[in-house]
Amino acid sequence: MPSFFHRPKPRQFHLTPRYYDEHKERIAEARKRVAQNSENKEELADKPYYSAIKGKFGNVSNNLKSKNRQQIGMGIAIGILVLVLYFFFW
Repeated sequence: MPSFFHRPKPRQFHLTPRYYDEHKERIAEARKRVAQNSENKEELADKPYYSAIKGKFGNVSNNLKSKNRQQIGMGIAIGILVLVLYFFFW
């Protein structure tokens, strides 16, 4: 059946995704820093990651603790709000 109105086809969206590996980038940057800071090439071959990793695990646990505190605070605030609304409408 012919149509009186021309309806164009929808435009195609073409996206070529780029792969970005953040972990690989961090490792490459850490290796560069170690190579710049290290004067002895033999020491670099024995322990390439030691200075880049040293002290990093403490920061992760602190971030998790602060995130847990935020979640607990949000839960308490929602609980108080629910109680206030309950007493207000009851």
